[in-house]
Amino acid sequence: MIQRKQSIFLLLVILLSVALFIPAIAPFAYVFSGSSKEFDINLNITGVYTKCVSINEPASYTALMAINSLIILLTLYCIFRYNKRMIQLKLCYVIAVFVILLMAGMYMFTNLMMRKTADAHSVYLIGYYLPLIQLVLLFMAGKYIKADEDLVRSSDRLR
Repeated sequence: MIQRKQSIFLLLVILLSVALFIPAIAPFAYVFSGSSKEFDINLNITGVYTKCVSINEPASYTALMAINSLIILLTLYCIFRYNKRMIQLKLCYVIAVFVILLMAGMYMFTNLMMRKTADAHSVYLIGYYLPLIQLVLLFMAGKYIKADEDLVRSSDRLR
């Protein structure tokens, strides 16, 4: 059923994935202190945004956007597969793999931007940690799906 605990956890995973698309919750920001300028680069799920003219590298990270969109779609599909708990459990683990890929991609793009600038100081914002929260929520949902399946199987033995 949709009102189960694991459905709430999965819905929170969707909300956190949607929050990654909001520019105000950028995954990371860089603050540079050069010779006479201070500027920052905000790297978001959708690309790199600068407030300085000296770095004009607009990059679109479609891989991160695609993985995040896939997480949203698979989690929606997982919520509505409530009558097939084993498929739902496997989907939770597949989504967790995609969340780990998203975290690895965000880390890779962070290091890529750090290599391009010599005197960079990174400041990680809340969006950088949202996939970690998603991972915890997915494993909690998997735990409750497994508990539901065990309950159904134990009641089937009593019949």
